[in-house]
Amino acid sequence: MATVSIDLTPIIQAVAAETTVDASAEALLDQLTAQLQTVASQPAQSVAALQAQIQSLANQMATNKAALVASVSANTPAAATTPELTTTDTTNGSTTDEPTTQD
Repeated sequence: MATVSIDLTPIIQAVAAETTVDASAEALLDQLTAQLQTVASQPAQSVAALQAQIQSLANQMATNKAALVASVSANTPAAATTPELTTTDTTNGSTTDEPTTQD
């Protein structure tokens, strides 16, 4: 009976990183929602004060967006590439870059 040994550490780490990024995005959206609800529930105020609060939220959203984009970019693995296969002809010792198939 053959024994198969697989190191699951990279997969476990990838899932943990994805969970962290997902949780961060969720927290960001929850905070934004709460802040907007706070602004909306305040008693009538001057237009200038309301504009200042909205601008402050817009500035914070831009900052948070930049941080989220950087985090997602840093934690997204590069696209996998297919390695080129090289075969050796055992009858004459030559090598070729022709794709090989296994039956």
